[in-house]
Amino acid sequence: MKFTPIGVPVDELDLGDLFCLLCGDQIANEAYYADEFEGHFCGSCVEGYVNDIEQEAETHARAACRITAELPGFDAENEFRCSQEDYDLGMRWSNTPNSYLSACRHECTNYDDLIGACHKSSQSIADQVFYAAIRERTDKMVIAEITRTHPEVAHEFYEFDHPPY
Repeated sequence: MKFTPIGVPVDELDLGDLFCLLCGDQIANEAYYADEFEGHFCGSCVEGYVNDIEQEAETHARAACRITAELPGFDAENEFRCSQEDYDLGMRWSNTPNSYLSACRHECTNYDDLIGACHKSSQSIADQVFYAAIRERTDKMVIAEITRTHPEVAHEFYEFDHPPY
């Protein structure tokens, strides 16, 4: 897993001069807010911080992620996406590989329990790294289980083997 934090251009923050919490240098370009430290990192320091915790996050995800229920079958023959109008009206159910993978993640694994404290919208860089590791590990486990139990539709999920996060 390679997590890439998202920085904010310093000139958009309107906070005056910003200094990195780790190295103490003035941040000239992008600042990376770390809620767990109530301050900002520069690009070099945030990269080092992320590298330090990625291994811990991956180890945690490997140890903690579990499939907790049998995966239902995926009906590839009746694939459909709800329309934008249906979505806007609250009728959001679709039958696509992505929606199936999402349903399996939430209904057939312990994913929701694991991400409770580290949601992807958290301002904590560590939370974001742990969230990404848990999400990636869970998706890989679900795809492996689909391949094992439903090989006839496994090809539908190959694109999800390397999630874009």
